[in-house]
Amino acid sequence: MSSPVNPKDLSFFVFSLKSTPRIISKAIVEHKLFDFFMVLSIITMGITLAIDSPFLDPESAEKETLKIIAIFLTTVFLAEVLLQSIAYGFILTDTSFIRRSPLNIVDFITSIASLFYTANFWPRRIFIFKFLLILRITILLSFLSKPVKDIRFAGKTIMKCLPRMMRLLFFAVLFLFVTGVLATKLLKSSMHSCSFPEEEDATELEVTNKWDCLD
Repeated sequence: MSSPVNPKDLSFFVFSLKSTPRIISKAIVEHKLFDFFMVLSIITMGITLAIDSPFLDPESAEKETLKIIAIFLTTVFLAEVLLQSIAYGFILTDTSFIRRSPLNIVDFITSIASLFYTANFWPRRIFIFKFLLILRITILLSFLSKPVKDIRFAGKTIMKCLPRMMRLLFFAVLFLFVTGVLATKLLKSSMHSCSFPEEEDATELEVTNKWDCLD
């Protein structure tokens, strides 16, 4: 009698460790050419984001080409997340796709953002998805850290320094906020000018604030 299967050993509660789809997915994501292809895809995405501009004619051939490339890259990124999730599981185990590395969380979020960006979801806030797509460039660290140990060491150093950097950023923003409020309160209504018709003599008027101009 076979022992019951632990649900945590199943990816998407369907694919066991010895299932054919999981074995194939793991063979694909662990192949050297897979990492190379993903690096090229991320670099291509960065180039297309740099070329794309709101000033481009929506009906131009350049815009249509960028749309086709965006659709292709979105398909690639979603397929990569799917293959990784099938191969390692999505989130339940310590070795699952999401929990293997913090960069994988960024990978998943930016893949969803790429889908929304390509589908032109929420056009008035499209810059939010574009900003998230730019974060995908950080995924290069994940792929390049495998063949280059120095990059792996630099990535770990950055992750350890990140909490201190965030605290420093918080105090910097707080300092700018305080000085901004202080400058606004001190200089508010003290820097003004008035324009008078040519027939009026401005020298006869006493102007000390903006309300004197309105009077």
